[in-house]
Amino acid sequence: MPNARTRKALQRPGKPAPHAPMLVVVSIGMALTILLVLSVFLSREFLRHLEDLSNSATENPQWSLAQVEVDHLKLQAATQRALAGGSLDQVRLRFDIFYGRMGNIQESRMYAHLRASRKGAALIAEIQGRLNKHTPKIDGPDQALRDALPDITEELAINALDVRSMALESLASYARVADARKDGLTQSLGRLSWVVMALLLALALTALMIGKLYFRGQVLTVASVAAKAELTIARDDALAGERAKANLLTVMSHEMRTPLNGVLGSLELLEATRISPEQNSYLHAMRISGELLLHHVNEVLELSQLEAGAALEQAHNFDLAELMTGLVVSQQATARAHGNSLKLHWRLNKQSNVLGRPLQIQQVMLNLIGNALKFTSNGIVTVEVERQADSELVEFRISDTGVGIAAADLERIFEDFVTLDISYGRTSEGTGLGLAITRRIVGTLGGVIEAKSELGKGSMFRVTLPLPMAMEGQKKAMPKVKETQPPKHLLVVEDNDINRVLMAKTLQRLGHQVTTAAGGAEAVEAAAGSKFDLILMDISMPGVDGTEACRRIRAQKLAEGVNIVALTAHAAADDHSRILESGFAEVATKPISRNDLAQLITRRSVVKSYPEIELENSD
Repeated sequence: MPNARTRKALQRPGKPAPHAPMLVVVSIGMALTILLVLSVFLSREFLRHLEDLSNSATENPQWSLAQVEVDHLKLQAATQRALAGGSLDQVRLRFDIFYGRMGNIQESRMYAHLRASRKGAALIAEIQGRLNKHTPKIDGPDQALRDALPDITEELAINALDVRSMALESLASYARVADARKDGLTQSLGRLSWVVMALLLALALTALMIGKLYFRGQVLTVASVAAKAELTIARDDALAGERAKANLLTVMSHEMRTPLNGVLGSLELLEATRISPEQNSYLHAMRISGELLLHHVNEVLELSQLEAGAALEQAHNFDLAELMTGLVVSQQATARAHGNSLKLHWRLNKQSNVLGRPLQIQQVMLNLIGNALKFTSNGIVTVEVERQADSELVEFRISDTGVGIAAADLERIFEDFVTLDISYGRTSEGTGLGLAITRRIVGTLGGVIEAKSELGKGSMFRVTLPLPMAMEGQKKAMPKVKETQPPKHLLVVEDNDINRVLMAKTLQRLGHQVTTAAGGAEAVEAAAGSKFDLILMDISMPGVDGTEACRRIRAQKLAEGVNIVALTAHAAADDHSRILESGFAEVATKPISRNDLAQLITRRSVVKSYPEIELENSD
């Protein structure tokens, strides 16, 4: 039996009931679901506005009205020639043509904006009234028409002024309608951006809540068969909570990426249309906000993967000096934007080739250099890389002359979701995960990270990693990618209506022919019926998903020598591994930019042989 101290530890007052965490998670999940439904609704509204704007761009009422003026001038010229004894048949022909033009103005949807204008409607009525007045004479005997020519000629001169006024009024009213459409598009996009930001906030709060509910317990030391059983139950609950958190973060990151793909893709398409400088500035701000949301989603997902022990890349030889030089060069524009000088120094004993994991080292350095630049203005950021004498250890030092960190906060900066300035007026934004992720990566690489700082004078972060020297390997020549490429016939498979339309429009603007399919079964049918240069396949689809569709296409040899690329919102490394095993040539993570999409098509639109893949028996 447990002793009194053990019973007291197991029965602490204030401990929440077992069902309380689940209630909180369910409540937050319902809120997230509502926000997701709202984002889909607003995305559809935005797409409708975008299609209206696209349709209006293809209409050209000004050209047609110019033709109306030309036909009126031809009618006047024919009348003048008839007064001098010319043909009356030409007068009747030109009158009928101009009469038909006016009928089109009164009935066509293209001129709805002109008819809706009070002045435009009045001008149309005046012009049509004069035509109706002279129609009996035009259709009557030749002599009656010739006698009426002076009156007709005089009224046609008045008519010409009204035709010109009608064309000018059309221009003005069309401009007003176009501005109203653009304003509606901007308002819809603004509302959609707010919903997406609310989704991100809810996701961050969910992660924080689950962390507090499941990961701040204490390990109890107990002595009896009864106390161990209690601890086992508590451990199982904690593990279940961890799995629930990991699953929730994975699902929510996928659900966040899907509307973000629609938002960022729509913004790229909209930026290619004719808009005012003011509207362009709004679009730029929205795109930056969308990319920031994506960055935050990536940070939350990466933290979850690190906590779950996701596998790192295999260690291999690489040039450390080349890696660090490229990093520092890539950050020079950010440094200049804040008036900073960014410098790099290395001392590697004349041997810069090392054995290690360059992707993880690059991420650590980017996080630390980015932090130094973010909290430094008009100062100096220095990056130093030095191999310790006669050792496999390499030391990285990132120092700055920025705002610094108080001594009491130095340990807290590596905790999850910690931002030192939580006031409403804080000057830097973020989830507070950057340094927490950095510390975890350094730990998985077998290294240590330390921080020293003085408030108001700057900070210095030191990272020490085991990086044995390696023999210099032969560098592979990178293939050059042509800036232009011939049009390709592409198959886009996507069950989300908005993303499918946006992807098709983006690819069409890149000059390609696009066929779309709304699901895996349709993709297999399309591959059987047509020859494609490349297939872009979504993964999560109802019925036949992307991996199963790929297996069927390969098993039935429907796309011999054609690459199938996965476009998915699943960003986890183990998800990508499973996708590649099902026969895909590459995995691209949504949202994908226009430039990245163009490079992917250039890279993958080549003939390639594939091993035969057998269909799995689903029975």
